[in-house]
Amino acid sequence: MKSSFVIAGLLASLSACSTATAPVVSSPQTANLLNADGTVMVVAHRACWRATAENSLAAVQACIAMGVDMIEIDVQRSADGALVVIHDRTVDRTTNGQGKVADKTLAELQQLRLKAFAGGAEAPLTEASIPTLKEVLLAAKGKLLINLDAKDDVRDQAYHLAAELGMADAILIKMGMTDSASWLQDPPAFWQNSHFMPIIRSRSGDLLAQLEQTKATQPVAYEVIYDDLNELGQVCARAASYQQRCWVNTLWESLSPGRTDAIALHRPDHVWGDLIDQGVSMIQTDRPQLLLEYLHANGYR
Repeated sequence: MKSSFVIAGLLASLSACSTATAPVVSSPQTANLLNADGTVMVVAHRACWRATAENSLAAVQACIAMGVDMIEIDVQRSADGALVVIHDRTVDRTTNGQGKVADKTLAELQQLRLKAFAGGAEAPLTEASIPTLKEVLLAAKGKLLINLDAKDDVRDQAYHLAAELGMADAILIKMGMTDSASWLQDPPAFWQNSHFMPIIRSRSGDLLAQLEQTKATQPVAYEVIYDDLNELGQVCARAASYQQRCWVNTLWESLSPGRTDAIALHRPDHVWGDLIDQGVSMIQTDRPQLLLEYLHANGYR
């Protein structure tokens, strides 16, 4: 199956972004993000951890070598105010330590060693430590876009750090949202200074209504957690009409029912092909290498 997605140049990317306010475009990756008709983008969940460790600098480097478009990383604050990259509220699963991230200083966190792969009790230890957000941003600079999965209390701090590094155009910040009116009365610092993506969910009501109620935030994309494939297609078509992208997570059944990474191992057309046919142009996956191979083999890149 073939998609209507085509590779477009920088000028086309900029003109296609009329409804999404964005900072200065400084890389081909950013230009592609802002081009709703650009190539299907591969987003590596917690970076490329299958041969390394999740949310590690080695996983970032693996994504660069692989040719991934964007990494998704998780950001939290240490006890002394440093931004670190780790998913869980505790260090137990992914390191050789125990306790809450927020209760430990940066020095204490960086004394710990990351467990390989997705962590867990049986995972071997690596020599790597928990990276700071600054370390990850610098490793990715000019090579990868970064989706910051950060909670309310750290989003603006993360944005200011990225801006200080000249990377405001390289980050995509997302948050759940069903109606933007109250949010826009006192918007956060990152809005209109970096890229933004609302998360809309079937469990919160009609997806098209949620899209319309959040489009005033001028997003570059919508993350869609859907129940029905046809409804997903309608939402992606509406987003495309506004020159905005459509993002789906193929990580688990609860995010993409019947179309997950596990199924894609054996039926990639049913998963990735069907999603692209519905207008999905950003796919977050734990199988970035396989997704890249699929896209190249089927003419999507």
